[in-house]
Amino acid sequence: MRLPGSRMRKDRKFRPGTEAGQGLGLEPRVLLSAAGAAAARRQAQALARADARMTPTAKVTAVFNAFATDFAATEKGYIKAISEQASSTVTLSTTLTQPYAAGSATMVVEDATAFGPEGTFSAPVVAGASIGGVSTGAQYVLTGRSGTNTLIVDITSSSQTSLPAGAGLSATISATSTSSAASIFPIFITNRTNQMATELVRYFNNLPAKLPYFNAPPRTPNNRGAIQSFVYSSLTGNTTNGLTSPTGNYAIGLQQALLAIPMPATPGGDLTVYNAAVTSAVQQAYLQVLNGIKQIYAGKLRVNIPASNNRFGADASGSVPSIYLDSGSSGGSSGGSSGSTSG
Repeated sequence: MRLPGSRMRKDRKFRPGTEAGQGLGLEPRVLLSAAGAAAARRQAQALARADARMTPTAKVTAVFNAFATDFAATEKGYIKAISEQASSTVTLSTTLTQPYAAGSATMVVEDATAFGPEGTFSAPVVAGASIGGVSTGAQYVLTGRSGTNTLIVDITSSSQTSLPAGAGLSATISATSTSSAASIFPIFITNRTNQMATELVRYFNNLPAKLPYFNAPPRTPNNRGAIQSFVYSSLTGNTTNGLTSPTGNYAIGLQQALLAIPMPATPGGDLTVYNAAVTSAVQQAYLQVLNGIKQIYAGKLRVNIPASNNRFGADASGSVPSIYLDSGSSGGSSGGSSGSTSG
């Protein structure tokens, strides 16, 4: 309680930044307080209201335009990489998990993925062998890989020397900036399309309107997530609960469409074809999302509710004991047996 004659202390423990570009940054001199947290909450609500004032068409268009801008900027870095052709060397190593017999066409190792892609390598890899860290002098020409643990050996060009399990295998290969950029670019596509889907789902979740329900069987718990699920699946190819794959109402997602397009190797004609393929894939996804939203609003497109889960919120993948997943059937059988006994 406040003593007579005392003054109420002003709350200066927390202040959201007010300067341009500061956003929700906090002053370094101050600490958290309820008033400051409320101010941050009000600012977040103001952003949500500003987002909700956009029509669905305008929001979808803005999200796709932002993606096109980011994609073009990232592609410039890839074009620079394939133009420079800067090279460096990378040393690869692994360990044999099974003995290798001289003349055998395969080697079973701990990890074969680093030596090259699945199938036949574009260029053979020459690997040296060592036992206990001491080189044996034997060399083996690796021409491909099968699975994650098997390397294919060219027996005509390799040393005819057997190796015990635990022997080391190492090779030095050249890695160009092209190969590095080609492996990184798909990661950008995956992350950026996931960001698009999340942004649109958040927009529809904050929209001050009653959205359409899922198409669900009678007397089944339902929610107004049809549009959110459709948008998320159209962009990523997955459903919002992450447990089931989209069926029936969904075409291929934007993410899968872009990842299926091979990366260009030169900044010439194949880059032009690549850009045309990307443009058509993005335009297809844009039209699919817009038309799908309109059809769902009109009640002409039914989005099936994701497969129902059990009361643990998980699918029957082994993460929940089967005794609980089958509790209904087991309960019925036990009830039947007890009834027969009492009879």
